[in-house]
Amino acid sequence: MSQVQRSAAAGSRSFGRTGSLVPLPAGPWSAQVPEITDPERRVYVRQIAAAMDERKERIGQHAAQHSLPWAVNALGPVPGDQPGRAAWRRRAASIGAWRELSGHDDPADPIGPEPASGDPDIRAAWHEALAALGPVDGPDVRGMTDGMLAHLRDTYPIQTAWAPTWTGDELRFLGGRPPYGYLIADAGPHPNPAKAADGKRLHKLGTDPGAMPVVVRIFAEFTAGHGFYAIAEGLARDGIPCPSAHDPARNRHRCGIAWNKHAVRAILTNPRYTGHQVWNKQRKDEVLIDVDDVALGHTTKLRWNESGSWVWSGQIVHPPIIDRQTYDQVQAMISGHAAAPAGHKPHRRQHPYALRGCLWCGLCGRRMHSHWVNGAPYYRCRFPAEYALANRVEHPLNVNLREDAVIGHVDQWLAIELAPHRLAGTLCDLAQAQHAATITPAGEDEEPARKIADCDRKLAQYRAALDAGASPATVATWIAETEADKARHQLAARPAPARTRMSEAEFFLDAAGGAR
Repeated sequence: MSQVQRSAAAGSRSFGRTGSLVPLPAGPWSAQVPEITDPERRVYVRQIAAAMDERKERIGQHAAQHSLPWAVNALGPVPGDQPGRAAWRRRAASIGAWRELSGHDDPADPIGPEPASGDPDIRAAWHEALAALGPVDGPDVRGMTDGMLAHLRDTYPIQTAWAPTWTGDELRFLGGRPPYGYLIADAGPHPNPAKAADGKRLHKLGTDPGAMPVVVRIFAEFTAGHGFYAIAEGLARDGIPCPSAHDPARNRHRCGIAWNKHAVRAILTNPRYTGHQVWNKQRKDEVLIDVDDVALGHTTKLRWNESGSWVWSGQIVHPPIIDRQTYDQVQAMISGHAAAPAGHKPHRRQHPYALRGCLWCGLCGRRMHSHWVNGAPYYRCRFPAEYALANRVEHPLNVNLREDAVIGHVDQWLAIELAPHRLAGTLCDLAQAQHAATITPAGEDEEPARKIADCDRKLAQYRAALDAGASPATVATWIAETEADKARHQLAARPAPARTRMSEAEFFLDAAGGAR
């Protein structure tokens, strides 16, 4: 075997091992000149490399000047601004250099398929032209070999055979309370075979005949110039129930007294009334509990994202109540009325409130909010400023209660309840409360056993599906999840370790300073 044959065989073996790797960017020819000891040859080679770089640059200029079809098809029209035109010309130069080097002259296909040749310079030029084309939507198959494409084609039916029939744009209802104006409607069997076998159904949003006209009225009145509170006043005056009163079963945490201006604003800013599903409206941020004491750690807070970063479904997935144009008009009006956002302020130190969450307004029955004024803790109720037609309840505009005005009465009550002459009764009450907390509600012991039996039933169904020819990988995932649930329920079913509880005699001995 000659030296040339041995070199060709070595090159073929090397390409067989590295042909699937993407070559590194070649860069300009001037940077690829090897070290040559002969000065004359070194100068000559550098002149050739510089001429090749100049030729590549002229190809890009020619493509931009004459708007060549292959360049326009690959990169779009030539930009009018100077920076965009220069970037377009550089990308066209990489593609044109590859076309001239390889002899590819198809006006519709800019670069053609990846060359099968083992020449590293040819492959590097093709990959440089591929990078100049820019990214594509979805999987990039342009640089894949025929073997990789055949593998994708053969595995596609296997991977999609057990995939759900719905996609992100077709999701009907993600759970939770439906927005005011909608009802939860049945949408047929669940598309997931495992959930369908458990009897679960798919749900979607349907319009509520009683509330849908109210939503339309709210949008119409706001676009006509009415404010949040004026709209709430009109709805309450006409006797229309507020959202929490309209559906009290799903709003047990609401008072349902009257329309609130915040409820009107929530309806006007809800994008789901357009019929689209929207994601990424909120994010989780980690903030310091106390900026002056980093050792306290962080807490997670939900923050609203800018509307520009929301993700909208590509199609309408439930009946719209208002059109997208009206919704965008309302958002523009709300943004126009809003004040400019304040600059970033350092997180305030959390103030102590001894009675936070423990005080209710005696006039309207709503929980009073804590706030700090002039270095002192206060509790207030602003019922008339938030609810429409508040004059139905005799309530001042603001009810403010200073903490030191009531904390003394609380201390006095505690001193009476825990007085020495009432020590025996207090200790008996503590002992009884201790034993009352250990009483297990009826039916609580049976709950873990029922869940474990449900997991066993699911496992039997999954094994039957596997025997019937279901995808082993998919069924294995179901089995692993169900077995994890079963283990968790089994752990919950274990009897809790006996806790040491004090008898009444031990309480008395402890209070007297005796043996513990």
